[in-house]
This record gives sequence, C-alpha cells and structure tokens, in this order.
Amino acid sequence: MVCSQCCGAHRLAEIECPPKCSWLGGLQAVADPGFTKEIPQEVWEETLDMLFEELGRGYGSSYMGTALVDFDVEEEPDDWEAEVLLSYACIALRDQSGQRFIDRFLEAHARDLSPHHVATLRVLQDSWVSLFNVVAVNEGVGLELENLIDGERWVVKENLLTSQIEVGDHLFAWIGERGDHMELTAGSILVPEAYQNAVREDLTEAIERERESQPGVQDGVIAAELAWLPVRTIKELHIERPSFLDGLDDDTVDDELHEELIG
Repeated sequence: MVCSQCCGAHRLAEIECPPKCSWLGGLQAVADPGFTKEIPQEVWEETLDMLFEELGRGYGSSYMGTALVDFDVEEEPDDWEAEVLLSYACIALRDQSGQRFIDRFLEAHARDLSPHHVATLRVLQDSWVSLFNVVAVNEGVGLELENLIDGERWVVKENLLTSQIEVGDHLFAWIGERGDHMELTAGSILVPEAYQNAVREDLTEAIERERESQPGVQDGVIAAELAWLPVRTIKELHIERPSFLDGLDDDTVDDELHEELIG
C-alpha cells in the first residue's frame, strides 16, 4: 500500500504499478501495452472525435488558432484539408513549452478515460507522417506504401481507402503502430497527379533544412510538424493553373479540387 500523495506523484514512474490497479483508471493502458492490440474500431473513432471537439475550447483553441495560421486558413478549412489540419493541431503542433495538445489532453484526462481510449491516444502520440507512393492495393485489407522521403516500404492495414486508391497514387498520411500492425491513424490527403512532384520536392527540401536544427529527430516527426506544407503547396499551385480554371466559376473550381483530392 502507498499513500495517495505518493501514488499521484510516482505512479508508473518510480512505482511499478500492477496493470490491474483500480487507481490507475485509463492509465492501465500505460502499464499494460496489450491494450493497444485490442482497441475496438468504435473506440478509435470516438477518441478522434473527442480530440477534435476539444480543440474548440479551453487550451485547445490556441492550438487550433495556430494551426489555422500555419495552413493559411482564414475561417473554416475546406473538407479536403480539414482532417490533416486537425491532426496537425492535435498530434504535431507544440506550444512554447514543447507540449503537444495530445500530451496535455492525456495528462488531464487519462485516469478518467477507459484503458482502450488511452491506448488509442498513445498510438496517436507515436504516429508520424510522410508522403507515400501506393505500391500495392489489397482491397478491403490494406496498402503497401513506399515512403518517398527515405524509400522504406510499409504494409498498412486499411479498409475504406482501398476501394478509392490505385497503384501509383501519392498519399500524404499519418501512420502508426496499432497492436501488431501498422495502420493509417489520422488525417490524409490523396495528392492529385498534377501536384505530386511539387509536393514531394517542397516537403523533401523542407525536411532537409529542418534536419540541421533538429539533429536526431526522425523524418516522420519532422514531416508531421510540416503537415501544413503539402496543403499550402497544392492550394498555391491550384491558383497558378489557368488551364484548370478556364471557364469555371469559383464554386465549380472548389468542387473540381475537392474531387481530385478526396475522390
């Protein structure tokens, strides 16, 4: 037995807590990594919804405000960029103290959540992002992706997108380890062919510059902090393509871009 003060100050740090300790609450998922393997899909979706909703209030609003500036969005983001913007605000963006929104959210709410919700948050914490080339599509099962930054290949579990994606497509997406497999974990953008080279060049150059100031940091983590860049590149090039815009009113242009980006 330990007193409540020591429990609060030293749990899972200096105290090796048993995973089934009732005082841990949702932190049981930290003591027992096995919870990551058993996350129900409905819990996964609930957790994302919970995070995104919290961005609209309290300390979350400051992260959201910064994300809107980084993505060059004056009011509401368009549908195709919204999930990437929200994922960036939750998972990648850091405040002046170096904390991310998801870190602060876990610290504040972990004990009151279920272990599966906490396990989901921890997967999201460790997720990273890159620009991927789709090498193979196994419909209803998953994708084989080639990381266009370092050339490494990943097999990821995915159901919905396999019916919408083809070999050769470029996907800017977060991936993470969910139990015994890799999975698309947060927002993604299907980069239209017309923009693929520019997005790849801009992202690669930006990561190379950032390596100098962040030695030892993985490229996927750096790319997450640059998640606004592909979106801004696409929007800038979209404006600069007169052949794409000729004869179209503004509403039609928005619809055309939306269809190219998310199908």
